Amino acid sequence: MKATIYSNKEKIGTTLLEVSDNSIGVLSGIFTPNENYEKIRHLFWDFNLETKDKDFELLKNLRLNVQLDNGYFLFSIGGISIWDLEDLKDEPIQLDIAGVFRHVILDYFENTEATPILQEPWDFLTIEQKIAFENELKIEIGSDEKNGIFGFLKREKDNHNLKNIEVSALANTGMNDDVLFAIHNPKLDYNFVIVHLTWKGEKERNSNWPSTDYYKDFEEFKYKKMFPDKVERES
Repeated sequence: MKATIYSNKEKIGTTLLEVSDNSIGVLSGIFTPNENYEKIRHLFWDFNLETKDKDFELLKNLRLNVQLDNGYFLFSIGGISIWDLEDLKDEPIQLDIAGVFRHVILDYFENTEATPILQEPWDFLTIEQKIAFENELKIEIGSDEKNGIFGFLKREKDNHNLKNIEVSALANTGMNDDVLFAIHNPKLDYNFVIVHLTWKGEKERNSNWPSTDYYKDFEEFKYKKMFPDKVERES
């Protein structure tokens, strides 16, 4: 499936993804860069040097995102790798996305029948929306700036239920301020959470806010939330 790669809000290239390792959820493809990638290419050259200490903070600040052509932003538990080497700069560039949710591989890569992914009032995000929602969540939770938006979310004085959970904004609804996030925490048996953002633009002092509803998988979200929302909107 064709996909677009972003660094922060800028499109840096495209790829045609295939399943390269089904057992651990790895998607791979040849990365086709654009002019925006050329501005940051040297950072990948430095990062991929075998003799150099890895600057993971620098890579994290690039804030890489991959969006499938159907609108779905991939949540990569194992990270996004662009294997670009200066000594091989004229060779094709390999892109790997590790730790992709099983339902993504089943529904979007192995299922030959195209089915609707989201139904109104839910819709996938633009890259600008994704970053805005993640930034606002970081503010409301009071995350540790050292870890960034894709690191661990922390609070100084209280324990919100999103503490120590990696998150990635996926979809939202026009009915209210609910946002669907893909999440990962080995201690939790949930892969998605709906967060009702308050949009105060500051850290919430009450650990019950922003409010959350967890879902084990994407199917549970669809049947317990998306479909009922559709019925409510149409009634």
